[in-house]
Amino acid sequence: MDEVEVDIVGSEDGTDFLLESISLIYKADDDYWIGPGEKLSEKIEEPESMINWDIVFEGMSSAAVEMIEIVPAGDEEAELKVNVADGQVDIPLAYTNGTMTWPGARDELLVIGTNATALNRIDNVKQDEYVILTTGSGVPDEGEKSYVLQYRGADNSAGSTATLKFKNLASGKIIERSFNKGIGEGKLTLGGQEFTITAPTLVADEDDFNITIDGGADQGYLVTEGDALITIDTTTADQVDVSITESDVNGMTESGVQSTIDVVVNDDNVDEIDINVVNVVSGATTLSMINDPDDNDLQTQITTYGAKIYVKSDDSGADKVEIEWPKEQLSGQAFVVSGEVKSTIIGSTSTKVLKKVTIPLAKSDAEALQKDPEMNKKNYLLVGGPCANKATAKVLGSETSWPGCAAGFEEGIGRLVLVESNDKVAMVVAGYTGLDTTRATRVLKNYQEYTLEGSEVEVLGTTSEPSSVRSVTSNSSD
Repeated sequence: MDEVEVDIVGSEDGTDFLLESISLIYKADDDYWIGPGEKLSEKIEEPESMINWDIVFEGMSSAAVEMIEIVPAGDEEAELKVNVADGQVDIPLAYTNGTMTWPGARDELLVIGTNATALNRIDNVKQDEYVILTTGSGVPDEGEKSYVLQYRGADNSAGSTATLKFKNLASGKIIERSFNKGIGEGKLTLGGQEFTITAPTLVADEDDFNITIDGGADQGYLVTEGDALITIDTTTADQVDVSITESDVNGMTESGVQSTIDVVVNDDNVDEIDINVVNVVSGATTLSMINDPDDNDLQTQITTYGAKIYVKSDDSGADKVEIEWPKEQLSGQAFVVSGEVKSTIIGSTSTKVLKKVTIPLAKSDAEALQKDPEMNKKNYLLVGGPCANKATAKVLGSETSWPGCAAGFEEGIGRLVLVESNDKVAMVVAGYTGLDTTRATRVLKNYQEYTLEGSEVEVLGTTSEPSSVRSVTSNSSD
């Protein structure tokens, strides 16, 4: 067989020969491309050389996604549509009058701090202007929260205090906070982060004074509900720069391989706002947008993280940029699969031969549900939580969309759950994040090392290695 070398290792003492190992070394003489649902053995010329093992590809992993959109709002304005801590929000991103472009709407600015010595400060916010406040310090990490507020002014009647008013763009609610005029300071707490408000131009009994806000992450940073990090930069004259990347590059499959999507909003189009994807980078690779063969007005691309970019051109208006952002990194599902090896005695001699016995291959959730909609005709091992695996959602009776699909899951805790139905058993291996799921799979792999009692156990830890395992239910019949 052209693509296989054999190493046989043994020893002999003159009368007996001791066979220690037989190694088969596979060396492909060409590149093999395996599509979803295909096997390596279907591609090579001598599949019998693989004896009783194979490699199968089941396509990309699935994950819940959120939409990030930069779209025109009429001819002169652009909006950033995104999910933040309190829900969906439409942020006035940029406005052009045909000769210049500024952040925000026609009459209300989106104020991004540019203080070189106080990076987490927004200076001189006027009534009705917009601000983005993000928890954390410096560059936000995974799990930080962002809030988009409109400063609605202040009631500053005679007395020692004034009342500051903010509108939460996501919830629509008005937030009121007291401002101590004696010390010239007020406090605003969002997502556990305290922000300090001062008034650099406070005039006695004058309403709607300008304010400065200190605290949280560096200004211009916004973390979405799905942990995308969006940076808004207004330092270049007559344009607004937007970059979308991962908030935690160290948690990716290849640690530190960061993807960045750069969008520029300006007045390059004479008659309308211009929205343009200027750069897409994954690691050290610059990606070009790809023309859709079936739609002349559509370009697409996908990053290493699995973010799918769609740029839709409009002859009568500005382009639209839509990004499907997965809530955890997508990865290729390639599996090494094997059948059992059995020995059979032939005739009256002690000669033994190996026989290949096939076993079921890994399948996607869609394929499993198509063949068994109720997931109770076979025994199943299901990997991934309800947000990423619809078969898991069916077995657990969970929702499939965020945030309902995360019910019962908590970051830092992986779960091993046994569910019985119709005399069949499904084992769910899942977690709130991909890291939590990985930790649970390691406990299952090394089950002999743990005490696993009952129909559900939880696997605790902060890394991929389990720190402890605890029983949730105890049932001697399981």
